[in-house]
Amino acid sequence: MLTFYCAGRRLHLQTTGQDELVMLQQRSGATELFGALTLGEIGHDSNWGYPVFHNGAIVCCPWS
Repeated sequence: MLTFYCAGRRLHLQTTGQDELVMLQQRSGATELFGALTLGEIGHDSNWGYPVFHNGAIVCCPWS
């Protein structure tokens, strides 16, 4: 599963961040997790809305 994990989340959770990724893999049924440590995600809550920075997110996508 392609996974983007926020660096701020990792800093906040410290050593339990790894436990969170293990739990994500187990509960999702993914055979592997791969991706990147990111600085956050940019998105918005309305169509053509002003971009907002979302910190502390995990974004995943099935990958085969």
